[in-house]
Amino acid sequence: MLRRAAASMLALSCAAALAGCDSGGSHRATGPRPTAPIPVTTPAHAPATQTGWLHGVAVDVPAGWPRNKLRCGTSYETSLIVLPAGAAFPACAWAKPKTLRPDVVWLAGFVPPLTASSRFLGADLPPGGLAKSTAVTINGEPARELQTRDNWTKEPAVLVVLPRRAVYVVVSSMHRTIRDSVVASIRFARRDAITGCLVRTSAYDAPPRHPHLDGRIDVSGAVSVSACHYVAGWLETTAASMPAAKLAALMRAIDAAPHVTSARAPVDRGCEGLAPGPPEWSDDGPVVLRFSFADGTSRIVVARVVECTRWQSYVFSGSVERRMTGALLAALPPVLVQFPGIDTM
Repeated sequence: MLRRAAASMLALSCAAALAGCDSGGSHRATGPRPTAPIPVTTPAHAPATQTGWLHGVAVDVPAGWPRNKLRCGTSYETSLIVLPAGAAFPACAWAKPKTLRPDVVWLAGFVPPLTASSRFLGADLPPGGLAKSTAVTINGEPARELQTRDNWTKEPAVLVVLPRRAVYVVVSSMHRTIRDSVVASIRFARRDAITGCLVRTSAYDAPPRHPHLDGRIDVSGAVSVSACHYVAGWLETTAASMPAAKLAALMRAIDAAPHVTSARAPVDRGCEGLAPGPPEWSDDGPVVLRFSFADGTSRIVVARVVECTRWQSYVFSGSVERRMTGALLAALPPVLVQFPGIDTM
């Protein structure tokens, strides 16, 4: 059994339009900006860091931290946790050791709208919820900040909610320097730093309007591929490279994709509706594959799993559309949080 981690969210009236993005350092303010620049001293040997990205939001943590160390949906050791809104966990429980004191950073998505009673993984909220938080500005975008405690370890924690981007950050640590440095590192970008994919787009949400069904999608000869998974228009997860053998398997699976069908899989009988699932679930959304070739050219192939009508799941490039298969689904880069059983496709 799986339980969804999607948090329902706010009625604190927030602007829904996406503001301009800035890939520079973060600027935080709770009032008027200072009239004169503040001198900053840069350490001679800055510690190595790694960056987590979600919805164009970045945070930095020490380079040695592992990622996504979760047990039953809770953190059990120092970790950077990057979590789409619809991520699922096993329905289980475990006893927390009395000495558990990990440093944990959550960079997670939520399902709008925000409400005063919204809940966030990794953070305790006081009575009144986000109404007790402080309005701040980060790189010109409105945010809410709350000094709180980890809802599992009870360590001091900071919650930062970014309503326009449907993202929140929780920093849980006994060390104030860690909390302060992670919060100070929050910043935005228009494109993914590794793959170059746009942070937000709906261009790939639908298949071609007038598809050609008699052609193959040929990406043979590609030397690399990057993958970007979009949910409700937001970039959720990315993968930048594949070993040669797996790349070859993906190219073969795309080339062998059969014609689309209007038939419905027997396993989908009784599934609610024939339309795709709600956009907040992380398995519902296009995977944009960019195949690169030795001559410097590239080709976009889009793959999408359609829940409840899985035999109508598709892959397309330009105006050519083909059917998704189990082999193709298995060969995709690991950007989907979960997907249908491969043998049911």
